[in-house]
Amino acid sequence: MRVGVLLAVVAIIALGGCAGGSGGTCQMTPVPASLAGTPIPAQPFPSGSHVTSAVNVVVSVTVNASGAPTAEQIQSSSNDAAVDRAAIAAAARAAYRAGLPGCSNAPAPDIVVVTVPFSPTA
Repeated sequence: MRVGVLLAVVAIIALGGCAGGSGGTCQMTPVPASLAGTPIPAQPFPSGSHVTSAVNVVVSVTVNASGAPTAEQIQSSSNDAAVDRAAIAAAARAAYRAGLPGCSNAPAPDIVVVTVPFSPTA
């Protein structure tokens, strides 16, 4: 998949997509970073949690130019500290695909929002 995206970017550059528009403006749209592969699967409740029914925790993950997670933050809490900590750990272990910066010279960190489900049957 990454090779296909790279070939598309090279083709756009070769055909004048960057600096080929009027006035030399860039025409390449940035591609945001994303979760690589499938969504994070349902997680078991961690020890010490007081949750008894299925719950989703939404986590913002900052990824660097290589796609490595560098920071995580709860966006939507389970209202249980143990579950929220487990959600952050699961989000940090997940694999991410770095974004493509479009025409900028230096890719900036990007944010990926992921849902971490918890289930009593996981």
